[in-house]
Amino acid sequence: MTLIMTSERCPECGQIMYLVAWPKKKNNLEHIVIDFQGTPHGIADGCYLDNDGGLIIARFDENTDMVNYTCIHCGWVA
Repeated sequence: MTLIMTSERCPECGQIMYLVAWPKKKNNLEHIVIDFQGTPHGIADGCYLDNDGGLIIARFDENTDMVNYTCIHCGWVA
């Protein structure tokens, strides 16, 4: 899982919210891991940067694990 800080505030406690991006999986539900400069990395499912640097959240296929919001302070999840 990857946490991405947002400008949104938690409705419960007012702290900064994070997007939770889940790792992309193969058809057999095994996480896709690539070797990048000698370090293993996952691929965030349903997320990509457009040409202007905007983060796009999209359902790529029926197995995409979509992101959700969470508060790391109080534990609220949306």
